[in-house]
Amino acid sequence: MLKNRVNRAISGKIPEPTGLENGLDIKLSNSLDTGGKKNHTSESNVEEKNNTLNKLSGKVKAQNFNSKSQLLKPIPIAQLFHSIQGEGIDMGRSALFIRVAGCNLTCPTLPCDTPTALTPTRFPMLRWEEIWEWCFSHLIGTPLLVFTGGEPMIYARQLYPLLLLHPFSVEVETNGTILPPFKSQPVWRKVRFVISPKLSNSGEPKKRRFKPEVLSQIARFAPDSILKFVLPGENPDRFLPEIEEITKIAPLPVYLMPQSATLSQLNQSASAIAQFALTQGFNYSDRLHLRLQLP
Repeated sequence: MLKNRVNRAISGKIPEPTGLENGLDIKLSNSLDTGGKKNHTSESNVEEKNNTLNKLSGKVKAQNFNSKSQLLKPIPIAQLFHSIQGEGIDMGRSALFIRVAGCNLTCPTLPCDTPTALTPTRFPMLRWEEIWEWCFSHLIGTPLLVFTGGEPMIYARQLYPLLLLHPFSVEVETNGTILPPFKSQPVWRKVRFVISPKLSNSGEPKKRRFKPEVLSQIARFAPDSILKFVLPGENPDRFLPEIEEITKIAPLPVYLMPQSATLSQLNQSASAIAQFALTQGFNYSDRLHLRLQLP
């Protein structure tokens, strides 16, 4: 059943690694499965959604997309959740998050904030139609659509239909090592890429984590993008040469964010990162969802 498959991916929190293959707990009440209760959407919103759906259906038909989409493989989905964007330039904005599982980097010496999302086999495989049905059921207001991970650009081909369908802004949180298909799928040029390049403290060889040609192409074809560097609170200035090397290649707005997985860790590092950002003329990004205890 489609609802059951999608509900396995709905969660407010990535679970700790357990070795189990039973997917994620369901912790979000606004899911596709309403249990017979009246949907939270008002009648006016239903009418608005229907009008939007009619317009989007026309867009899909114009793209001759239905026939092409049959070739697309399902995507391992670690989470589907509605929250606020807690980081970066759109901090505080309502957002629909699609967290894919799988990454092309391992970062052996850097704590990953979503370590279980690195193992695709743990999670349900969803087609774009199933993901879109969940997204459409949560189109309240004008939410961002955020692709995160893992590394979303591994699945650029499969995510493409969602770019065509979502009527509002789209963000992609990426490590900046995989080139988006700007030429074959120009709609990617309308996306804001939130690029978080991995630095020397990640333990990744530079040739794997640093792709100048990818960074320069994103800056060229998606100029609304930003750079977001995740830094430890201790001596963050030691990373300035690496940051400057990247910004010369991709002259985009820079945000510095504390490396933290808990509110306690955030509080310990926030002031040092903010001070460093001020001294260098960069922007500071908090992790607002940690402060508000949101997914």
